[in-house]
Amino acid sequence: MAYSADESVRNILLSSPPVVALVGLRVYPLKLPVEPTFPAITYQRISTPDRQYHTMGDSHLYKAHYIVSCWAMSHDAARAVGEAAIDILSGYRGTYASSIIVFDDMDDEEPDTGRYRTLLHIYLWSK
Repeated sequence: MAYSADESVRNILLSSPPVVALVGLRVYPLKLPVEPTFPAITYQRISTPDRQYHTMGDSHLYKAHYIVSCWAMSHDAARAVGEAAIDILSGYRGTYASSIIVFDDMDDEEPDTGRYRTLLHIYLWSK
């Protein structure tokens, strides 16, 4: 069965016992619910999957850029979710994606809401 890149990001995160131990099933596309329970994760596709080529022509791989945001009510909790997400995403190869790399992460605070997040930038390659 082929999975969309969006389904793959969610499925990979939810396949990790440490991630599920921290966020349960609270992994959402684009944004948090109106009254969220924390910690939680959101993911957003930044670029449309584009076809990759090499010197022999089409590689039959597509690359998409995502931001995975790990939300919590404290910096330490957001960082813990971020580290659990990095552990499952970084170097992933398997059912849901040909390969994933985490190429950047950063911490952020929303002063108006008191929420913290760790943002992960990932590239996901799929066939």
